[in-house]
Amino acid sequence: MSRLLTLLMLYQNGYDVGKYVSMEAQIAKAKDEYYDALQAVSEGWNEGRNDVKLFIRYMLQVILSCYVEFESRADVIGRADHSAYDVVLAYVKSKVGRFRGTDAIEVCSSAGRSAVLASLKKLAEEGVIRKEGIGRATFYVRNDDSVD
Repeated sequence: MSRLLTLLMLYQNGYDVGKYVSMEAQIAKAKDEYYDALQAVSEGWNEGRNDVKLFIRYMLQVILSCYVEFESRADVIGRADHSAYDVVLAYVKSKVGRFRGTDAIEVCSSAGRSAVLASLKKLAEEGVIRKEGIGRATFYVRNDDSVD
């Protein structure tokens, strides 16, 4: 619950990287460090002498790693020498959970609307993503993600 609240606070303060890179995935990459930080911050809790700076420092490192990951993904999306398919594929790889075609069109604006939609169709045919719903209710999910 605390990680969800942290994400909400970040969104409310203009830090939207969690929309594009999963903080949960970044934490999961180094689970031991997360639990070590939690343990360290809880020492002396009952006596009122715990040091929350350790956990804050850890979370700032997680946020920074999310931005670094986002920057590496954005580099591919923003480059003009990539095909529309490459740009959409990079976007799809960065997504966690559901996304709509309009989301992809907005982020991959350099590729153009019809090229993005064609790329999504091709990715669905290749089994990279699956298309769910019809009409305005259509959304996509990476095949390695579960539908919420």
